Amino acid sequence: TQSTWGKRLVHEKMVEFKYVTQIVFLAVYGSVLYAAFPPESQPLIRNLKSGLGAAFLVMIAQSMLKPYDTIFYRPHESVWRAISRIGLIYLAILVFLLFQTPGDARHLLSYLYPDLGKPVERGMHTYDDNCEFTLENITDNMDHYFLAHLINWTLAALILRDYYVLHFWSLLDEVLELSWQHFLPHFRECWWDHVLLDVIMTNTVGIFIGMQLVRILKMKEYDWLGRKGTTSWLQWDLWLNHRRFGGLCYMIFVISCNFLTGFFLMNALWVPPKNPMTVYRLLLWFFAGCLAFRELYEDVSTWGTPQRAKQPVPAQHRWLIWSITVLEIFCSFKFGRGAGHYGTDPTPLPVVIGWGVAVPAALSYYFYLRFFKKPYVAKTKKQ
Repeated sequence: TQSTWGKRLVHEKMVEFKYVTQIVFLAVYGSVLYAAFPPESQPLIRNLKSGLGAAFLVMIAQSMLKPYDTIFYRPHESVWRAISRIGLIYLAILVFLLFQTPGDARHLLSYLYPDLGKPVERGMHTYDDNCEFTLENITDNMDHYFLAHLINWTLAALILRDYYVLHFWSLLDEVLELSWQHFLPHFRECWWDHVLLDVIMTNTVGIFIGMQLVRILKMKEYDWLGRKGTTSWLQWDLWLNHRRFGGLCYMIFVISCNFLTGFFLMNALWVPPKNPMTVYRLLLWFFAGCLAFRELYEDVSTWGTPQRAKQPVPAQHRWLIWSITVLEIFCSFKFGRGAGHYGTDPTPLPVVIGWGVAVPAALSYYFYLRFFKKPYVAKTKKQ
């Protein structure tokens, strides 16, 4: 009928316009990142004006994407909408900071906390001075980071809600520390610190507490790997669905960068570990992560289903958290110059080989699923 044809035409135009807005955002975002690295140093006033202008541009381009609706309704959807706006404000702050020089960026933070803007003392506690396996050494390393690890993994469980993925992430964090300890000495730990204090006593316990809270609060548990209804790990939906495999790779990239920039960005801006800014950043990432990863889960779990054809999954929170991730990486790189506390040892060969094999292998398998395998169709239960 004419009405049906009209609805179809409107839908096609909306889909076409959706990709236009994404392209516009990427163009603006890429231009801002390029402009933040001028060939010559600029005066402070010009950097301040450029930073404000760039922040406005990114906010406007971000507003062209879909409205910031949410699928969370507890305690109230208005709370989650407010959290989305806070994430946008943080995005604008990062854009503004990126246009400043390293010295000016650190000095600006001193207006928030007078103790900032000066190098962090080197007399901080280190974790590889004495690796003898004794009770005294173990208790000596149980400082504020021990409690922070426990709280972080409890919150992480509330975000990801999948034992399999959480334990994989727990081990991945230790691999990241080992991979970057030649560059950031703060990652250097004794073997028993990695195994006993991190993986067993804080990560695993925090994951257990968080998953119990998920069940007590009757929150939805996630199945990121597509394990339900299968009898072998080879049958997991992860290996068949490019959307699920790509979504998991996206999630690993984001949480890995979040973990690393939590140290590199704070070190580059001379923010001590006990400064409240580190807590504010983690809380913002927790709430923004709840929105983005729930959105991602709905995307990968409904792909190829009739439900998905009727109700597309928006991506505004994934765009937001991806934008923040990239900006934190760029800020860490730009402000890291002259920050100190960095090692000068070359990257170990096993690290180069390991990541040099893992990353191309994951990308190759994704492209195989996406372009060479038969289109994925979700299995439906027999009625």
